[in-house]
Amino acid sequence: MTDWWDQLWHDAWRRMHGWEGCNYTWEDDKVVPTGTSFQNWTPGPVGTRGSGFLDPKTPGNNIRYQLDEWGKIPPEERDAEQELFFDDPTGVAITNAESRLYILDTANEGVMTKFQRLPTETMIERGVDLNKLRDESMIGFITGEKPLSGFDAYVEQWLNLGGAQMTDEVNEWWHSM
Repeated sequence: MTDWWDQLWHDAWRRMHGWEGCNYTWEDDKVVPTGTSFQNWTPGPVGTRGSGFLDPKTPGNNIRYQLDEWGKIPPEERDAEQELFFDDPTGVAITNAESRLYILDTANEGVMTKFQRLPTETMIERGVDLNKLRDESMIGFITGEKPLSGFDAYVEQWLNLGGAQMTDEVNEWWHSM
């Protein structure tokens, strides 16, 4: 038991391949799978790529199951959870589920944030104001309440209210890594 813990704790890179001698072996400086099944998400600290939390496909699989399989059940035969899922007069539940699937299905096309730490001092002090400005401005641009030509003025205001300082703090953190 201590051998695998030692591997996990002291050599995190190896953790992503499973357990040496069980799921992989080394040939020169290359990892060679043994053929024993292993998912790279299984062992490791929570919050890392090697998290012990769950298979990253689980949330999407659950949503697909709800939409596909529960959708086949006649309404009069659904249980309370299924009724709640489908009997949404606003359509928010289904839209939310489909939106989550879209995000999961297109995640590789996006840019994931690398900022993984506690908020910076400026985020704590000015974050609420900056988020409010961002939200009100974006809604205004989308609804036409604000002209798109005002976007540069919004960016300048955001930077002046603390956005520039917050950006500098995040960049400083990034360069310290």
